[in-house]
Amino acid sequence: KKCEVDMLDQVAEINAIIVGANGGIGQALKANLSERPNFKSVVSFDRQTYPKYDITKPESFMPEFAKWQREGRKFNLAIIATGALIIDGAPPERRFAELDAKNMANHFALNATGPAIMIQQLLPLMQRHEPAVMAALSARVGSIG
Repeated sequence: KKCEVDMLDQVAEINAIIVGANGGIGQALKANLSERPNFKSVVSFDRQTYPKYDITKPESFMPEFAKWQREGRKFNLAIIATGALIIDGAPPERRFAELDAKNMANHFALNATGPAIMIQQLLPLMQRHEPAVMAALSARVGSIG
């Protein structure tokens, strides 16, 4: 038999942050959370609600997170859904002949470095005394060959 445990059923109230909440995946996750009986709040952290936010520039979100930490705000669910396959019109390289250092750096910054720094900055805002989950979704980029 398959055993499934939903961590979100184990907490009294879901207090979530969704980074990239204006994208398709972020919107679907937000809608799903709002239907749960133990749903309390969700912060949509994206360029629509925070116009200066840019996941590749930590200085654009660190002040807001520091303010929340001073206020004692805590989340028990954090989802980062910010990945992109095409950046500035440039898709990921499929062959070595297509390698471009700037394009590779842009993809790495948006799909790897940015989410890692975001996780680092979100950790102090996560609940410590009850279950908490953090997940990061990124664009899938295949191997060059």
